[in-house]
Amino acid sequence: MKTLFNKIRKENTNLSSLICFIKCLRFASANKKFNKGEKRRFFNELVNKGDYEPESKDEIMEWIYNI
Repeated sequence: MKTLFNKIRKENTNLSSLICFIKCLRFASANKKFNKGEKRRFFNELVNKGDYEPESKDEIMEWIYNI
């Protein structure tokens, strides 16, 4: 997941890490199903905290869980 995320970031320098993470997750989920814990761990590891409002994190995570 990290390698794919880094590739997407490199190819889309104008996009935030949050948008790149969502693109990565959509692509990766076509081949493997990730559980909520895995999605949350990758989110925390890969997405810059400055790319979203901290009080919106729970809402964002609910949306990500449905990808």
